[in-house]
Amino acid sequence: MRGDDLQGVIKLSVGVLCAAAFVLILIILSGSELDDTSAKAIGTAVALAFLSLTAVAGSHLTLRQPQLSLLGFATIAISGLAFLATAAAIWSDFDGDGWKSAGSCLILAFAGGHTCVLLSGAGERDGDGIKAVRYGTIAALWLLATLAIAELSSSGDDVDPQGLGVVAVLYALGTVLLPLLRRTAPAAAGDPAPPPGPGPGPRPGRGDELQVDHVCLVWPGSAESAVEALAGSGAQVLEGPVPRNGARGAGRSVYYREPDGSLVELIAYR
Repeated sequence: MRGDDLQGVIKLSVGVLCAAAFVLILIILSGSELDDTSAKAIGTAVALAFLSLTAVAGSHLTLRQPQLSLLGFATIAISGLAFLATAAAIWSDFDGDGWKSAGSCLILAFAGGHTCVLLSGAGERDGDGIKAVRYGTIAALWLLATLAIAELSSSGDDVDPQGLGVVAVLYALGTVLLPLLRRTAPAAAGDPAPPPGPGPGPRPGRGDELQVDHVCLVWPGSAESAVEALAGSGAQVLEGPVPRNGARGAGRSVYYREPDGSLVELIAYR
């Protein structure tokens, strides 16, 4: 998926979720009861918005970590399957088994989406501690998902609630610790960001702040779409678009900083 397409999916998800919230607010303010059709429509819209975000996470992983694109595509696929199962359960007279299937698909989509988010944030400068927390969090996430699906599918008390609670706490702890460790690690290391493997390497930019080594990545869309994507993610854009010459010829670059302080250049050849 190209950067422009990714932004389109994100905007669609946000729009659907906002529309569902707006309808709910109107119903609450009007004082009227929520009829069956309206409730089903809102439930479908919320499911679409949520599963669009998990699919976006899978798409983002394929862009940031091409070697993990199989996981990204699998997350997109399970997100689509989860939406179909959830919509069918909402609009059809499904029995308990139908809702169990939809619930299992939703759990898998959430686990896949969050795994993609965690892996997309992996960087070459991550130390052993950050890597251990990241992969420990992913392991706890999938163990929690497995236990939740087993509990959902079983008819009795087959899952130990204490074990489920311990795994949930470990998963939440890792989710909170990881961004904190990534923010503090660069200050302790003080090492410049290494250049990427093959392809265009670090180049000086305009201004004193850009006169340092940095990572240069090829952006698949236009430079303007890169600016929009960075603005949507809250990244600090330092400069751009500006003309630059790269390995593929003339292009336009945008400079920004990652949350860990690393300087990154996105060069677009479109």
